[in-house]
Amino acid sequence: VTINGTADGVTIPAVFTGADPNDFNAQATGFAGGITVTDGSNSSTLLGGSGNDTIDANSGDDIVYGGAGADSIAGGEGTDQLFGGSGNDAISGGSGVDAIYGGSGNDVITGGSANDNIYGGHGADTLTGNAGNDTFIFLSTNDTGDTINNFTSGDDKINLAAIDANISLANDQPFVFGGTTATANGVWYEVSGGNRTVYLDTNGNTSDAEMVIYLTGVTALVATDFFL
Repeated sequence: VTINGTADGVTIPAVFTGADPNDFNAQATGFAGGITVTDGSNSSTLLGGSGNDTIDANSGDDIVYGGAGADSIAGGEGTDQLFGGSGNDAISGGSGVDAIYGGSGNDVITGGSANDNIYGGHGADTLTGNAGNDTFIFLSTNDTGDTINNFTSGDDKINLAAIDANISLANDQPFVFGGTTATANGVWYEVSGGNRTVYLDTNGNTSDAEMVIYLTGVTALVATDFFL
């Protein structure tokens, strides 16, 4: 289903009662005023428009694209793939094992009760895994400046494997974990009360780290908390 609009908003009750109730696709284009999409129990693909959209996927294994604008996306039940887009989005998972992608804005991403994979993307994002053993995945040093809440050492992970630790060498080099010691081509952290600031160096100059991640409420941090 593709619905074309104008600057006005629209509400789409995404309920399908045909021969295959588990397959529903809805795309909205041209609604600069934003849309509201509420899905039923289908496994759906839902695409927002150019405005500030509100999309509730409910149950089912859904794929949601917010598009441009400051979108609000809720995954609900099921194993969902949720994509924010270019705006400052608020995205929440649910009870399933979700993959949540923020995009290029300053996003607020909240996982659910299962083991979620959370990609903040570019921008200064606020990431909260909640329950479950969650993985926070960073794909480049452009993903710098994120804040991770509710990180539990030994359960949750920070995945840095996609980032080359030494840009002067060919191929991909893993980081060295330095603990609280600044380490060339490594990962290290500083302690401030119950918070940790994690630094990444990729060029050998530890006085000017290429990437920083802020962790709040963390009492311990060890090498096995990272995929390096």
